[in-house]
Amino acid sequence: MRVERSKVESSRRVVLLAGLAAIALATPSLQAESRYELRFAGILGNSGDSAAALVTFEGRLAAGMGPVLDDANTLWERGGSRQLNRYALDGRLLASFELPDSHDRSDQLVHAGDHLVMKLRKTLYALPLSAPPRRKAAAFTG
Repeated sequence: MRVERSKVESSRRVVLLAGLAAIALATPSLQAESRYELRFAGILGNSGDSAAALVTFEGRLAAGMGPVLDDANTLWERGGSRQLNRYALDGRLLASFELPDSHDRSDQLVHAGDHLVMKLRKTLYALPLSAPPRRKAAAFTG
């Protein structure tokens, strides 16, 4: 009886792992086929503000790369094809940073220690979380 139970449990694990693998493989294709797209259409946070907290986008419209939440509870997300924006949780723009122009849907952004790491097209870039506004993300050199 014990042998049969372990075979059943083993079979369940195989089916579960195969199902998870199928979901992981299908997810990018489902995202690519989506008919819906989020587009910039107004002001975030302090509505009506025209000072430095006004959210801006540079370059062409571009799909998001994140968003990423850092240890200081601020959000990072692309602001157009040539800019990365840092936001307070209430939507205020805290800073903007320069990015190489890219609007590829496969671009990615991750938080890694005290840096943000981005894959833009096929190149990796890094930006320290402590970088001053307007700093340009640097390509990895090695």
